[in-house]
Amino acid sequence: PTVAPVLTISNSESASPTSVAAGATGQPAGKGLRVAFIGDSFAAGVGATDASLRWSTLLAVANGWEELNLAVSGSSYGADPDDLGSYAPQVEAAVAAAPDVVLVSGGLNLAQADQTAGVDDVFASLRAGLPKARIVAVSPFWTATEYPTQLTVTASLIEDAVTEVDGDYLELGNPLEGEYSLFSYDELHPNDAGHQLLANFVDAKLPAEIGG
Repeated sequence: PTVAPVLTISNSESASPTSVAAGATGQPAGKGLRVAFIGDSFAAGVGATDASLRWSTLLAVANGWEELNLAVSGSSYGADPDDLGSYAPQVEAAVAAAPDVVLVSGGLNLAQADQTAGVDDVFASLRAGLPKARIVAVSPFWTATEYPTQLTVTASLIEDAVTEVDGDYLELGNPLEGEYSLFSYDELHPNDAGHQLLANFVDAKLPAEIGG
C-alpha cells in the first residue's frame, strides 16, 4: 500500500510535532474521507508558492482525504451572518457538497470584533445541514506577533459553539508566534514552511478516527 507523505517542519527548533506520517498499518486512519475546508486566506493558501503546498492540502494528502477547499481570502466568521465576507456562503457550499468532515479555521480577519453571532451561525447551520458529518474547528491562526485579547475571546466562542453541536475543537495555541522566517513577504501570510508547520500542528490534534 501507498504510505502517506511525511511532512517535516522547517525553520523552527521549538515547534512540535516534527513530522506527520501514516499509522503502523501504512494507511492513514481517515483514508477516503471527503473533507471540506472552510476558512480565510490561510486556508485558501495565500503565501504558499503553489496550492499543493498550502496547509489544508498537505494535511489532506498526508491523511488520504479528498479535499474540498471552499476557503475565501478576506473572509471570517463575521459579526453577523449576513455580513459581506462572512463564512455563510462557504457553509452553504459545504452543506450542498455533503462531505464526511467539515474543518473550519480562521478568525484572524475581524480579529478585534465581536464575532459571536457569526460563530454561532456557522456551527448551528453546519449541524442542521449536515446532521451526520464530523465537524471540526481549529483555533484561530495568527501572525508572528502576540495573540490579540479579542481573538482569544473568539477562540473561546468557537470552542463553545462547535462543542454545542457535538463537534471537535482543536486548540493549537499560537504556533507561528515569533516565527518571522515562516512568513511571506507581506509578513501576514505563512510561506511554504509556515503552511507546513500549520499542517503538522493541526494533524497532531486531529481525532484518531479521521487522522493524526
